Amino acid sequence: MALYRVLDANGQGIMLVDAVGRRHVARALHDALPVGAELHGPRPLPGFAILSDASSRRLCRVIFEQVDCGDGAPSAGSRLQ
Repeated sequence: MALYRVLDANGQGIMLVDAVGRRHVARALHDALPVGAELHGPRPLPGFAILSDASSRRLCRVIFEQVDCGDGAPSAGSRLQ
């Protein structure tokens, strides 16, 4: 199980950082997630995943669009608009 934190959110586009410090760009398939939200789920792979919001236990469906982007990753909004 991987731990993620939302670093940036713009509409449905989100930038996540995992517990190791790697950054990932994803698209939420529901309402936008707040910056700072902590999520749990499977290790990041391109494609569909279900993450769980640590505080509300709400399930969040996302599509990982870029995995392990490094520090040069685009902002969530610029990548997905």
